[in-house]
Amino acid sequence: MPSLYYTVGSKGSQDLIFAEKAAQELGIKPKIIKVTPGMIKDALKPVLSAIEEFNLMIGVAMPLYFASKAAHADGIRVIVSGQGADELFGGYHRYLQLYKEGEDKLVEAFKTDVQEHVNLERDDATAMATSTELRVPFLNKEIINIAFNIPRV
Repeated sequence: MPSLYYTVGSKGSQDLIFAEKAAQELGIKPKIIKVTPGMIKDALKPVLSAIEEFNLMIGVAMPLYFASKAAHADGIRVIVSGQGADELFGGYHRYLQLYKEGEDKLVEAFKTDVQEHVNLERDDATAMATSTELRVPFLNKEIINIAFNIPRV
């Protein structure tokens, strides 16, 4: 049976350490993809072709490319991404400062960030480059409404 949890990072990276810890806590076995310079070199052309621009986006697209490629190799054709969770639930450090400035500023930042979420096109194109379809449940309207109605302490 294919893994239902894929994580990508370089050897010893904090992302992999935390992902392995989370998987252990949840009792699941992740497929861990440890990226090497050779893998990045090989993936550069297909990722650039998918996202059609060379900038910071490529560094964010690469892990998704490796994860969706591994999922596709395991026979999985539809994957789920956590896109939107940080914007809905305050996952970025800058939200803490905004919270200190007042709840109205924080809520306005959440709304703006969700409405202007620019990563979807990049992520969809990256996943499709591996013939994998990407779903983003955190950006479902019902989930967004639930998130915006959670009281902020």
